[in-house]
Amino acid sequence: MKTKVIWGVIVVLVAVIIALVIIWQKTDSTLTQTKSQLDQIKSQLDQTKSELDETKSQLDQTTSQLGQTILFSLQVNPDYSPISPTTTFRPNTKRIYACFKNEGVLANLYKVIAKWTNQTNKNIIDWQTFPLTPDAKYNHVWVKLDNWDVGKYLVSIYKQSWDVEPVACGEFEIK
Repeated sequence: MKTKVIWGVIVVLVAVIIALVIIWQKTDSTLTQTKSQLDQIKSQLDQTKSELDETKSQLDQTTSQLGQTILFSLQVNPDYSPISPTTTFRPNTKRIYACFKNEGVLANLYKVIAKWTNQTNKNIIDWQTFPLTPDAKYNHVWVKLDNWDVGKYLVSIYKQSWDVEPVACGEFEIK
């Protein structure tokens, strides 16, 4: 009887050991698969980061090609330069000036096309031709509204030509 009990315990212990070995092998296999999946995800993230770095580089290059910064203000000086430039305005602001230097791709132009877009709701606020003063130090375009929607705005300046790429851009916000 004692022998049968011992053999019974041995059989149970062997079964438990076999079960533990199977569980360990499955766990090890699952861990290996998980590590492989994580390595693939890391590789994809590295590739995405590389693509984002390339996109940022292209954006930086485009920005430097534009070469113009638009400054925003509520008033302009006699030379059309901005008075107290800012990028934040209130909704009840009546008129916002977008000022830019008369140099580079914007030098000596008689007209430009200005597009004012509310980036928050994707509405085009204004899109029109503005006369410029070719020999001025600065030039400006402006929009007058009774009430501005809260959000971020983009102003794009285009030369009057077949080229549809903006030659100057700037952003401001209504808070």
